[in-house]
Amino acid sequence: MSLQKDKRFCLFKDDVDFEEILEEEKDDWLDEEGEKLKVSKKKDTEDPIKIYFKEVFSHKLLTREDEIRIGQTIEKNEKEILREVLNYYSQLIKFYHLLIKAERSKNLHLLFKDYEEFSRNSEKAKKWLEEIKTNINKLVENFGKGKKEKLIDKVIDLIYETRPTKFLLDELACEILESYEKIKEFYKFKEKLQKDYFLNEKTFKEIFSLNGKHENIEKYFKKTPLENLDIEKIKKNIKEFNNFIKKTNDYFGEPLEKIYESGEKICKAFREIKKNKEELVKANLRLIISLARKYSPKGMFLSDLIQEGNIGLLKAIEKFDYRKGFKFSTYATWWIRQSITRYLD
Repeated sequence: MSLQKDKRFCLFKDDVDFEEILEEEKDDWLDEEGEKLKVSKKKDTEDPIKIYFKEVFSHKLLTREDEIRIGQTIEKNEKEILREVLNYYSQLIKFYHLLIKAERSKNLHLLFKDYEEFSRNSEKAKKWLEEIKTNINKLVENFGKGKKEKLIDKVIDLIYETRPTKFLLDELACEILESYEKIKEFYKFKEKLQKDYFLNEKTFKEIFSLNGKHENIEKYFKKTPLENLDIEKIKKNIKEFNNFIKKTNDYFGEPLEKIYESGEKICKAFREIKKNKEELVKANLRLIISLARKYSPKGMFLSDLIQEGNIGLLKAIEKFDYRKGFKFSTYATWWIRQSITRYLD
């Protein structure tokens, strides 16, 4: 079902000018709060809600072009994450198991943002599910061959028919990111050991190959006074990192350098996604204030409704699809209103 036919969106027409409404709301707030600001500037600086209002209205509204740019940037970085994780056999198998488990438990909506809407056409959903499973199996069979990249692109295209949830991206990336953090620790340990004890690359490799078992490991630290040498700690660290490297190689089947590089790319992509989502949040906070005011009953703290509105705004960001032609404020208004009215009920 398209958004045009969805009853949730029938209240909003294309000719509604949200920018104009929000600018009027901004003027109202500045008029009402402006007089109080003149009375006691010191108190205002201590009032969190007023500081919040001033911060909110310092952010410019987004144009439709801005929203498209943000949507495209988020999508590009989500695809970068998927492409990186699906290049690992272990993560490909994990994705397949997640897919099967979600299908059996009827929880595919946890993996794909638009699955509930998509599944209203049961035949289409069934065909899509079979196609994605078939292509994953093909990818598994051809993993070490030249067709891999094309098959990964095909799987990503199929995923984007229903769009991945943050949960799916996090689940597929988590092992790589955990290993990436540990590899960073190993590199720091190596750098410190070489620097503190004047070890060259060859000597470090020799020490590391002993895995902390050699009784005469001290001979590799001739330039270091024995009282400054914590040999037991060095042995312990070497054993721990050796175990980690073996487990990591067994799990991923790839060298540390590649896993580290993947971790860098995935972290960068997640940062870009977060940055662009924050831009959407900041530009639409005034919409929360506008709706919170309209729904604010007597005796209810406005800050409570704003907090609920924030929850709705975050849900709107997850659901927003720039390709469907609706402005983000359409999504945001519905989700913010839903969150506030549910809280009041």
